[in-house]
This record gives sequence, structure tokens and C-alpha cells, in this order.
Amino acid sequence: RSSDLLIFDNASDAKSGTLNATAARRSEHLVEIENKQILCMVCSQYRDLIAYGTSDGRVVVYNYGSDAEVASFRHDGASVTAVSFRSDRDGVVVSGTSHGEIAVWDIATRSLEGVITRTKQVRSQDEVLDQPHTDAVHTLISFPNTQ
Repeated sequence: RSSDLLIFDNASDAKSGTLNATAARRSEHLVEIENKQILCMVCSQYRDLIAYGTSDGRVVVYNYGSDAEVASFRHDGASVTAVSFRSDRDGVVVSGTSHGEIAVWDIATRSLEGVITRTKQVRSQDEVLDQPHTDAVHTLISFPNTQ
């Protein structure tokens, strides 16, 4: 399936958040995930995995090849607005929330590796304390390790 173009569509039923995956070249329907309010999604380049974030704070890692949920993580009190797989390390997903929090999750151990909160690029140490970042994280990009 990795050589096929996958089409993910959740616009067909936005109220229920139904997500449909279709293999474009074969017109084969692969999976349907229902009753989720999906806000963001990413595909892994390593396996048949997708990860998606929901309005109720869940990060779900899903194997569309085997039609099975691999792992699920939760952010308390915030929607998941961005999600990315680490490109330099297999088995790690990163999520961002509507409150500006970024979490790093280990898929294999199903555990939290770390959290970055209230951060932003600043000009001075004083600005960090005076104006912490609390806005939504909209995009997460993982660059490959070049060393």
C-alpha cells in the first residue's frame, strides 16, 4: 500500500467526523473511522500508519493496513490541532494543542516522552516570563537528522 496514493476524506460527514481512506489507483476502500471529531492528520513514511488529533484531546495512531488502532494518547483540557511523525526516529509521534502545548509520544511503549509548554521564540529571557505562548499549535514539521 505504500506505493499507492491514499485519499482521506472527512468532509463527507463533518458532523460525525467520519474519516474514509481510499487507495486511489485501485479504488479500494481501506478503512472508515467513525464518531471522531478529527482536526488534523498525518501519514507516516515508515509504515501503514496515520495519526490524527481530535477535538476532545485524543491523539490516535492507526494502522490502515491492518485496520487497527495502534495507540491512543490524551491531552487534558485541549483539542489536538497538529500532529507529526518524527522523521529521524521511527515510532514517535508529536502533537500540538489548542493551548500551545507540544507533546512527544512513544508509540511502542505507549508513553509520554516529554512536553514543551508555553514556549515561543523570544528576544530576551524577560519576554519568556512576560508573554508565554498559549495560542494553538497549527503545524508541526519534523526534519530529518542530517548528522
